[in-house]
Amino acid sequence: MRSMHRFWCWAVLAGIVASVFPQSLPPSVALTRRMGLEGRVMWVDATANLSWLIERAQVRDFVRKCREVGINCIVLDVKPISGHVLYNSQIAPKLTEWRGVQVPPDLDVLQVFLEEAHAVGLEVHANINVLSEGHKMFNSGPAYDNVDWQMVAYSRRRTLVLPDGSRYDLNRFDTTPPPDGIAAYRRNPAPVPPAG
Repeated sequence: MRSMHRFWCWAVLAGIVASVFPQSLPPSVALTRRMGLEGRVMWVDATANLSWLIERAQVRDFVRKCREVGINCIVLDVKPISGHVLYNSQIAPKLTEWRGVQVPPDLDVLQVFLEEAHAVGLEVHANINVLSEGHKMFNSGPAYDNVDWQMVAYSRRRTLVLPDGSRYDLNRFDTTPPPDGIAAYRRNPAPVPPAG
């Protein structure tokens, strides 16, 4: 009984001390906050949000809500994996339509975001997917218009052929076989380099 009473006294005392003397922030976090460099970032994907990105009023509402909840930086996807861009460019083709959403030809989504975000004091960083010039699922993008830009990924296919002619793909070596397959074991497997 006495030990239980002592336990609760210590627990209450620890709670009081913790609330009166809160833990200090790690030095890197404290320095970042003190210098005003703490990033509270909202990432905006271009194709997933295109339906409202093309409306200035909705962009304005979005950046104001970001500001209200403490966001201080917006990263805007301006070149999605399709290879098309959402800004005026003399080089890259502009996104004109995505999954039924038509983009007005004179609209520069990046410029609209810059104007609206800067009006409420937010930074905007442009995200550009590099070396991504076409969307494989939709067969669209500059690489589909310029076949010579495309590459072919060659891969080896290892197959085990049994005397009865049955074939099995070998895609695992020196490991437990998958439930629906087989694995090959080598007599003298090469050493596996350490991770890291």
